[in-house]
Amino acid sequence: MADDTGLLRVDRIVDEARHSGDPVRLMELFGLSSLSATRYVLSAHPDKKNGPIAP
Repeated sequence: MADDTGLLRVDRIVDEARHSGDPVRLMELFGLSSLSATRYVLSAHPDKKNGPIAP
């Protein structure tokens, strides 16, 4: 059951990353580090890899 909760959380984070594209929003909503939030956004928006938030 705990594994399902983890998968649900990841799914929710990915969905929010697709909709907002804002790593700060992900950090505030889910308590993510800046690196994790940026990785989620870049995964959801591969076109932004050469943009201002690229690591």
